[in-house]
Amino acid sequence: MLPNLMGITPSRALYFSGYNATKNVLHSTNLFDEKSSIVPMLSAGTASMLVYTTMNPVWLIKTRLQLQEVGHKREGSPNYNGYIDCIKRVFKEEGIRGFYKGLTASFMGVFESAIYFVIYEKLKLQVNERKGSSSDNYTAVN
Repeated sequence: MLPNLMGITPSRALYFSGYNATKNVLHSTNLFDEKSSIVPMLSAGTASMLVYTTMNPVWLIKTRLQLQEVGHKREGSPNYNGYIDCIKRVFKEEGIRGFYKGLTASFMGVFESAIYFVIYEKLKLQVNERKGSSSDNYTAVN
């Protein structure tokens, strides 16, 4: 539970700050139309890669601890005595690169995030345009 709690908040904070920063930089270049799908796609991709690269060690430790068999030692599967032991052993046995195992596979999630934010930005734009053009007909759901 601890890695989940330690991972969710910073990863979401990194994601949204990275997304907004990239989006602002891309808009400031004036290379893309404000309604272009490329901006949210590149922003989401950049934010995803930032989060995956930064948070991979946390998720690796969490996964290794979750997958170990508690109570008995299975051949070929190391048992860890908590988070610190897992961190020390990964570093000692695999080096810094050991914390980034699976990172390439994580990058496959970039596409999902890019598609999600393209749809999100399009819907947000439509809702805002609708509010602006027919604010008298718009009723909020409570």
